[in-house]
Order: sequence, then C-alpha cells, then structure tokens
Amino acid sequence: EYNGSGWANGGAFGSAGYGVRGMGTQTAALSAGLFPPGGFNSATFKYDGSTWTSAGALPANRATMGTAGTQTAGLAFGGSGGPAFVNTVNSTYEYDGSSWTAGNDMARASGSPYTSAYSSGSGTQTSGWAAGGGYPSPNALTENYDGTNWTASAAMPASRRGGNCSGPQTAGLFFGGFQPPQVNTTYEYDGEGWTTGGTMNTSRSNA
Repeated sequence: EYNGSGWANGGAFGSAGYGVRGMGTQTAALSAGLFPPGGFNSATFKYDGSTWTSAGALPANRATMGTAGTQTAGLAFGGSGGPAFVNTVNSTYEYDGSSWTAGNDMARASGSPYTSAYSSGSGTQTSGWAAGGGYPSPNALTENYDGTNWTASAAMPASRRGGNCSGPQTAGLFFGGFQPPQVNTTYEYDGEGWTTGGTMNTSRSNA
C-alpha cells in the first residue's frame, strides 16, 4: 500500500498469477482475470484495505484486460481469453459489487490485427476509455465507453500495449507500455485527442 511517499505491506493477494488487472481504491479495490498455473482464469477478488476475498467470477476466463471504475461499479474489457495470449477478445463486463454482467463489445474487432490483449484504460463504468493493446503487434486504437456502447476516438500518437492508465475520460493519462521494447513516454487524453506529456524516470509496462 502506498501513502504518497512510501510503501507498506498489505494483505496477500488471493492467488498467484499474471495478467491481473485492478480498479477502485486502496480500501475498496477489485481485481479481474488471472493467468495462474494451469491456464486462464475467471477469478475476481475484492480488497477491503487489509484482506483479499473471492468475489463473483467473470463470465469467462480472461487475463490482461483493461479496467475502469470502482469496486461497486467496475468495468473490464478486452484482454485474452486463452489458451494463448494471442487469442484476444473484445468483450465487456460490468460489475455491481457482487456479480458481472456482459455489456456490448468494444468497437475494435476481436482477433488479429486489431487485437485487445494487454488492453489499457481508466475512467468509470459509465464514462470509461480504452487505449492501445494488441498481441503480438501493438496498436494505437482509442475508444470511449458511455455505459452502453464503445465508440472509436482519435488514435494515440504511437502504438502501445500493456500501458498504464489513470484518470477520467476527459483527463486521462497513458504512460509507459511496450512498443516493444518497454518505453517511458506519457500521453495525455482529453476525451477526443492526445498530447505528449513528460517522460517517466524509468520505462514500465503492465504496472
């Protein structure tokens, strides 16, 4: 757990694995999807500030999804459906605090070349945004979500996958990611277009 200047140990996560994506706050967080030993998983976990507990599973096995929202109004989209990361999907799921329901698919096509593995995004369940993704080749695709439908928006200045995101749909931040290799660039999103921001001190992806 981070307090603005330093880190402290919190409760152990509910399962070992890779490709987990999260949303929410330090005392009310939510995770979606997982690639543990044995393959892709639909696991969902909640965090209350000290302990992770199992929550309602995703409708399908997923990893490396994009996420947005809160523990009681979550959004998870794209990612990989397994059995390999190249098998990508454009599905959308909404979380109400106890269970997931399917929403409308992303605007991008599922499968190659406009894939959504290692998707990134932020915002809320009714005003989310998604940017980049793709495996094996990254893309610069951007989309906005209004709580029902995804619509295409202006592409990022460069193709990225596994980027790190924060902020609302009208003031989003996309930083780092994989080009490949890992990069330290930052892009700022206003809901319609992108500008280049400051450079990170260290390159990061899938953070």
